[in-house]
Amino acid sequence: MQTINTPNQKGFNRKITHINQYPFCVLTINITDNHLVGLDFTDFSEMKVVGTFESPDKEFLRIGFRHYDPTYSKLGSGDSMKLNQIEVKSESIVDSFTVDLTRLTVPAWWVAGHKKEDVNDIVELTNITIIEISTGTSPSIGDYKLRIKHFVLEKEIISLSKVYEYLLISWAWFLMLLMCCVVCILMFRLKEKNRNEKILIEINAALSLEKIELEANSQTDALTGALNRFGLQKQLVHIVKEQQFPCVIIIVDIDHFKGINDEFGH
Repeated sequence: MQTINTPNQKGFNRKITHINQYPFCVLTINITDNHLVGLDFTDFSEMKVVGTFESPDKEFLRIGFRHYDPTYSKLGSGDSMKLNQIEVKSESIVDSFTVDLTRLTVPAWWVAGHKKEDVNDIVELTNITIIEISTGTSPSIGDYKLRIKHFVLEKEIISLSKVYEYLLISWAWFLMLLMCCVVCILMFRLKEKNRNEKILIEINAALSLEKIELEANSQTDALTGALNRFGLQKQLVHIVKEQQFPCVIIIVDIDHFKGINDEFGH
């Protein structure tokens, strides 16, 4: 909060007796001694004007903020400074009234009057040197009295636009964190899958070797390595079916072989 004092209760006390083309009463307040360097109002959202206003009818007060820019403003000419303006209903003014600085606009007539200069209709409040308070453009005939004690500038701790900005940044960080978590989970699952596949390959290789050994043991004699009955039968079937050439089987039997086994062992 910042207070701008106006010594000697600045104001106007004027009587409008006839209507001119552009009739109005205006109070011009220089808020700085140097017209080149003013105050920055961009961080403020509202300005409370403490004072009173009396008029013969329900009128509007126009609140203007003059912005000095060396590219088009001229020293000693307040009209050359950009006018940021808003209207306030005078019927709501008793001891004070509030000006919403977020609803200021640049009048079209001011922009039209500065076509040769590099100007636009964008509100600028970075270098305010003059505050103007005037009646509307269509006042009634009668007495107008305005007394201003001081101005109180108020700003939000955090603006709504900043809230949206922080929410957007928070959502962006949240989405990035969520994506990182998803990527980490997928990488872990992929690593686990590769590890399981490697284990399965090793198990299959071991089973294949074991199968080969079992087949060999089931077809040969463990002591001599010669084919047993199952091995001989398999080879004979292979020869008959696959090789397709004549063969002769000779079976030799040794009599009384049991005695040799009994004496010398199998």
